[in-house]
Amino acid sequence: MRKPIIIVGAGGFGREVAQLITDINKVSDSWEILGFVDDDP
Repeated sequence: MRKPIIIVGAGGFGREVAQLITDINKVSDSWEILGFVDDDP
């Protein structure tokens, strides 16, 4: 069962976290990225 996750921050760090989650999912399909939350419109 995939666990939902929302990434806080859409800048460089947020993209890096998304890539890490993607890499983790290649080994064990654990996470479903629901989206990003950022305070910069």
